[in-house]
Amino acid sequence: ATINIDGSGYRELARELYLSTSVSVYDWSPDGNLIAYTSEHTGAPEINIMNADGSGNRQVTNRLRGSGSYNPVWSPDGQSIMFSTEHTEVNVMRADGSDVRQLTFATSQPLSWSPDGQFILYLSNETSFPRLRVVDKSGENDRLIAVASQEDVLVFEDVFWLLSGAAGVPAPLTP
Repeated sequence: ATINIDGSGYRELARELYLSTSVSVYDWSPDGNLIAYTSEHTGAPEINIMNADGSGNRQVTNRLRGSGSYNPVWSPDGQSIMFSTEHTEVNVMRADGSDVRQLTFATSQPLSWSPDGQFILYLSNETSFPRLRVVDKSGENDRLIAVASQEDVLVFEDVFWLLSGAAGVPAPLTP
């Protein structure tokens, strides 16, 4: 739904699109003009994009590798969307749904783009203990940041990035 700051103009966007389907997990584009969201209107979860006023709805994924798509997250420049599939890999595509690239090959959950849009922080469950990892947006240079022990529970509500080093390379920090 959208609403003006003064409380007027309430409008249920998803209800106008698909009255009987599940719409969940959404993200506004950085410029505020588009909304990417997960919808099951085709019977499987897929990433859709619509204009902020609810018009121009379009599905941008279609059973990628035989799997539904979830959890869209816009890149800081609004040109790409990170998402996961039912097989729980992290993927990136252009905002129009083209150029889909699988970045991870183990069970993982996308968490955050770096502020410059060059890196993706994700949680990997390839072993018994969750691992916090970062990979560049091309899928190269995947590196381990932290590993949970048996007693640890990795829960991230917010991720903060700190620019460090002479080159200003982003490094994820968690509260």
